[in-house]
Amino acid sequence: VDTAVSLSDLGRTALALVGCSTETESFPGKSLLDLSREADSPRRHLFADYQLYGDELSCVREGPWKLVLNLDNQEKRLFDTRLPEGERGEFDRLTVHAEVQQRLESAFIEYAGAAARETAGLTAEQVIDPRQALERLRALGYTR
Repeated sequence: VDTAVSLSDLGRTALALVGCSTETESFPGKSLLDLSREADSPRRHLFADYQLYGDELSCVREGPWKLVLNLDNQEKRLFDTRLPEGERGEFDRLTVHAEVQQRLESAFIEYAGAAARETAGLTAEQVIDPRQALERLRALGYTR
């Protein structure tokens, strides 16, 4: 598949691989088999969040564009993933590609609003201390 995909695509992909219907609400995303057959896949937004250690970051991606939002300090960075790693942050793409930034920010606002509505009634049964979590990850060899 020559397009960005999401882990949420794996459920539908597994169903398709074993010959089951992928028309289910149980699994979000798209089957990677369907994506591989589409010559021009429609505009698709993929989202990622990172909140365990350090600043709270969220990301929205559309095609080659990736907008990273730092929700703690309100910093925004727009990347063109087609460029080599060292060239991705050399100029202010937020100014140069304002229309892309606006489109991705709007998609993120819609995504965050839907997530807030879906989780509005949920409460945590257990609070995890980040320092204790890091210590446990170190003990398992995941971090140094």
